[in-house]
Amino acid sequence: MKNIYYPLRIFIVIILAFSAQSLSAQHDDVHPDPMAEAAAAMRKREFTRAEQIYRGLLRQNPDDVNVQHLLAHSLMYQNRFEETDVMLKKMLMADTGLAGTYWYMGLSAERQQKDSFATVCFLKYIQKTPRTDIQNVSAWLHAASGYRRMMHKQGITYVQSEHMIFLYQQYLQVAPTEPHADEIRYFIEQVKMRRPKGNGIFVWTEED
Repeated sequence: MKNIYYPLRIFIVIILAFSAQSLSAQHDDVHPDPMAEAAAAMRKREFTRAEQIYRGLLRQNPDDVNVQHLLAHSLMYQNRFEETDVMLKKMLMADTGLAGTYWYMGLSAERQQKDSFATVCFLKYIQKTPRTDIQNVSAWLHAASGYRRMMHKQGITYVQSEHMIFLYQQYLQVAPTEPHADEIRYFIEQVKMRRPKGNGIFVWTEED
């Protein structure tokens, strides 16, 4: 009996080994999703790597606006603002209805301290996004904070201060427990007390 089953055991061992090699080969053939790989690179601040992946994807599908936006984002984090802005402006000329283009233009302007233009872009994004409360609640925060920085520098009008307060309130309505919620509420009350009514320009650095 021993002599009969010994070759069978060898055969089973060979089959199992072959199966394991096949599964390993199949596993090696599975490539990571490029979008997930690029997103991981962005999280690790490997922006050049992310750029390379996005450019590779665009060579396969040049009209993919989502990848174009993400490529612009990776360039932005490399401080290549001129290249970023040219790319986004071309996208805007091709389709003025793309809300995402305004979002990334706003981020680029914000990083360049172009607060007035950044605010306009974020407001455009909000205008063109049917449900900002679902898609990107931070748009209200970015737009309001643009007004806030303008208030520190050149000042804002009473109407602009009203709009800034409204935007912060919209943000807090959706994110009432965000870490800086109490600070934002306090800021709103201070603005209401300090701003001049009428046509005056309100300049406040928040230092007093």
